[in-house]
Amino acid sequence: MDNKKTIYQDLFLFHTCKKVITIKQELNNWLKVSSDLQDKNNSKSTILIILCLLSFILFLLVVVQNYSMKVILLVILSVFGLSTFVGFIFTKFKAIKYNKIFKNQYRTELSQKLIDLLSRDIDEQSIIEFKLSYKYDKDKINKLYTLKHPHKSGWKIDHYRHEWLSFRGKFIDKNNFYLTIAKLSKTAYGTKRSSSGKIKNKSKDKDLGLELSLICKYSQKRYGAIKLLKDDFISALKIPSECKTRKIRLTDKAIIWVVRISPQFSNKVDSIYQAIMMMFLSLYQVLNLAKKLTKSSKI
Repeated sequence: MDNKKTIYQDLFLFHTCKKVITIKQELNNWLKVSSDLQDKNNSKSTILIILCLLSFILFLLVVVQNYSMKVILLVILSVFGLSTFVGFIFTKFKAIKYNKIFKNQYRTELSQKLIDLLSRDIDEQSIIEFKLSYKYDKDKINKLYTLKHPHKSGWKIDHYRHEWLSFRGKFIDKNNFYLTIAKLSKTAYGTKRSSSGKIKNKSKDKDLGLELSLICKYSQKRYGAIKLLKDDFISALKIPSECKTRKIRLTDKAIIWVVRISPQFSNKVDSIYQAIMMMFLSLYQVLNLAKKLTKSSKI
């Protein structure tokens, strides 16, 4: 990983590899720029509304003037009104883009809390990779696969996975971690005949919740006894009731743990944060026990 370069940054994606303290500063600056852009866009909308009112006043003047003045005022009104209308549409289009960020503000709050949490156990000089995305969940790049609808003839279902946060780094104890959060969803679509006999295209979206994935890589020399815990370590892993383990794998070098959060909690900062914190705590309970067993076996 490059320790002096921001990999990619635009209005809807923040992706960088730097020191923790630098990432904190850059993330805050990036969010401030996004906020300022929205404020400027809102100011433009206000100005354009005022211009629309002026256009209406010009229209009233056209009505009461004589013929020669009407022609001049109509030309002015046409140019003025058209430019105002185009500007208003363009501003509203940009406002829709900015809303991607501000309707998903929970991602910002969660990201900042996670950086604060994990940076406590990361060396200040250590380089980490961090990515936060506000891009559209159902972009083509996020589509996993398409299936036939099990009940509706001619219908299909697209499944999506949008990994909107990832965090890769190394703790002070030299253990590597890789945390990701992904939004899962699906869209069913096809044609349906209405009561009047017309065929219409229909679609239906469904939120499938969040997928939390945590990979922790460790030294086999330091935690070699972890293989002795294979039969018992699953019961030691604790997560909130709104979460469910989808995959768990333990090897001599890594633990891979995938958890699903129910859709009703997929935008709740406290629920997601609590789940991630419990995942890390549970893994380190297992690792600390394995470390003790490894030490005792060497005595």
